[in-house]
Amino acid sequence: MTTAFRAVLAFTLLAGFYVLVGLILAAAVFFDVLLFVDFHARGLQVAIVLTLAAGALVRALWMVSRRRQGEEPGLAVGREQEPELWRTVEELAQRVKTAPPDEIRLVAEVNAAVAEDTRFLGLSSSKRRMYIGLPLLQTLTLDEARAVLGHELGHYSGAHTRLGAPVYRGRVALIATVQGLGDHPFIRRLFLAYTKLYLRVSQAVSRRQELEADSFAVAIAGRAAMSNALTKVRDTARAWQLFTEDYLSMTGIAGNRPASVFGGFRALVGDPVRQAELARLAEQPEESSPYDSHPSLGERLAAIALLPEPRTSPTLAPPPCCCATPRWPHTPSSSLSGPRRRWPCGRCPGRTWWRAGCTRR
Repeated sequence: MTTAFRAVLAFTLLAGFYVLVGLILAAAVFFDVLLFVDFHARGLQVAIVLTLAAGALVRALWMVSRRRQGEEPGLAVGREQEPELWRTVEELAQRVKTAPPDEIRLVAEVNAAVAEDTRFLGLSSSKRRMYIGLPLLQTLTLDEARAVLGHELGHYSGAHTRLGAPVYRGRVALIATVQGLGDHPFIRRLFLAYTKLYLRVSQAVSRRQELEADSFAVAIAGRAAMSNALTKVRDTARAWQLFTEDYLSMTGIAGNRPASVFGGFRALVGDPVRQAELARLAEQPEESSPYDSHPSLGERLAAIALLPEPRTSPTLAPPPCCCATPRWPHTPSSSLSGPRRRWPCGRCPGRTWWRAGCTRR
């Protein structure tokens, strides 16, 4: 089953959900009118159940429609603040034959993501955003970071984000509807079964799109860089969770602000005891579910191993560079206090982004 067919099927199921809601509303109106024409006690019971269920459905959908989108996470950085970051993203966007994002936001998460504001079921796009996690950049090499960015831009190139917003809104509407039918067991079971079907189909589309985006990353940076990046994303996420829960969370209790958040994180990652603890966590078997939005790491690594290597070298030939001395990890000057650190120049292959503190333009 192709990704396009699954996407069409997900949209069809989404439309079917609203048809099902319409049928419940129509049935409620029909039995209410029937009571005035030919009153029966049994008909009264059915009319009450359907009317209450229809009211719960309308209320749930009304609440979903009135939900306001929260503030965008992270901090937006412009070209004048991080020119090398923008240059890299725009260069990779050309490589995957897509338009670059309109906005880049740095977030305090071990993640990278893209989003697109769309209208008319994804037929029209108004704004693209890219989210880049600063904790993740503490551990990636240049080629690995390019692979991650190429993966995210691959979602744009494959038009995955065009479908993402309406499909996500459909998930929210379905889940809210099921939750709002708590007092109507029969109708709730009907919508719960439909929601599970929709989630299985739509999440299968998401998993396939992740594999397609991985192919864009491999075409940019190679199999080894993307495989290493995925493994580091998993390990860094665990390390960041450990750091925030065991250490960073205490700053609020003490009423103090840490002088160097990422310095502390780097110390934790480099600690032998913590490394052994994280290694034990990495050995635990992966759990997967048909409702997962991403394939398992093992599945992604196996798929990457079958992809061809890029014909050209993943990293451009480096001209003379001034990155001779490792320095403090890169932290955008607009987000944290301290001396200005510029984005690595991209001319030091093999070095981690936080070590390549280059100021060459």
